[in-house]
Amino acid sequence: MNKADVAIIGGGLVGLMLANQLCKAGFSCVICDAGKVPQGMSDCYDLRVSAINKSSRAQFVDVGAWQYVEEARTSPYLHMSVWDTETSGKIEFHASEVGEPVLGTIIENSVMIKALYQSLRKYEAKGRCKVYYDAPCQGLEKKTTAWQVVLQDHAIEATLLVGADGAQSWVRKTLDFKVSEKPYGQHAVVAVIRTEKPHALTAYQAFLPTGPLALLPLSDPHACSIVWSTSPDEAKKWVAASEEDFNVALTQASGHKLGTLAVQSARVQFPLIQRHVEDYMQSGVVLVGDAAHTIHPLAGQGVNLGFADAAALLDSLVWARKKGRPLDGKGTLARYEHKRRAHNQSMMWGMQALKGLFSNVSPGLKALRAVGLNQTDRLSHLKRQIIKAAN
Repeated sequence: MNKADVAIIGGGLVGLMLANQLCKAGFSCVICDAGKVPQGMSDCYDLRVSAINKSSRAQFVDVGAWQYVEEARTSPYLHMSVWDTETSGKIEFHASEVGEPVLGTIIENSVMIKALYQSLRKYEAKGRCKVYYDAPCQGLEKKTTAWQVVLQDHAIEATLLVGADGAQSWVRKTLDFKVSEKPYGQHAVVAVIRTEKPHALTAYQAFLPTGPLALLPLSDPHACSIVWSTSPDEAKKWVAASEEDFNVALTQASGHKLGTLAVQSARVQFPLIQRHVEDYMQSGVVLVGDAAHTIHPLAGQGVNLGFADAAALLDSLVWARKKGRPLDGKGTLARYEHKRRAHNQSMMWGMQALKGLFSNVSPGLKALRAVGLNQTDRLSHLKRQIIKAAN
């Protein structure tokens, strides 16, 4: 398959979701990714997990990938407990408050990638899609009416080029998209842990002076994935620490909510950086997901924003087809950018404000934090609005 309506660079979560959506809508597409073909589920939990909201879950269902997710490992969460370790402030969220069966679902990234890849195979069989793994791009060239994507042993032509290749996007760098980068001054430490008490399908988040600690429930009632955002030096310290020292520090940081905690995996740290491209589009090319924007993980919205990008781009392409407009036309792509830029930017501002609020050591502001959290916890209608905004 050497010609397609859309060429997607990046076969991760957002790229595969977009490919499924395009194929279902009747477009042809090609995906190129430098990584390996998605493998089956490992006996060990993946270090990278995502909190999938209601809208993202609906996208999985719509493209027929949710059935494969359910056959693997998932953990719905019904409650969320958030507290400020510096004050008495706390807030609880319950699915019952919004009349939903769950608040969200914690899923390993590798499970979702495999599920989306399995779903896409039916379109490959029909000749509507071709997926190339172990296929790093060698170059890009803009032709008169198409983009040419050069691989190691052949080239592909597509009307529209999509960069879905992550935070270190090769497409973004190669085509010189301008991007604003603002380090949060924190690194995240991720690991899988064993809990003394069962998590009871509850997600926990503690706001510490150095950053938030999230404990995300996994399918085993005594297993959680952690995302511990802290200073770079502190993160380096906890990655290098003995298991015993790490377990003691983690248990203390979590307020003993789940009893004694014990790490069960490798510990990995990575820097947290806010990124946002100045433009989501150039002539015949757009960026989606982490290639266009990255935010702090404290609200668990990163991949959900990427899936929303995919849905918005699909909507713009379907609109163009109905109106007889070119898929790579400026008006077509501007519709996508207009729909997503403001929402993604507002989410970034929100995350920056939360980070600043909970890292501030001013006694007056700490007191206001406690009042704000506790008052919000008493207002069911406000909590419903918060949950609705996150879905």
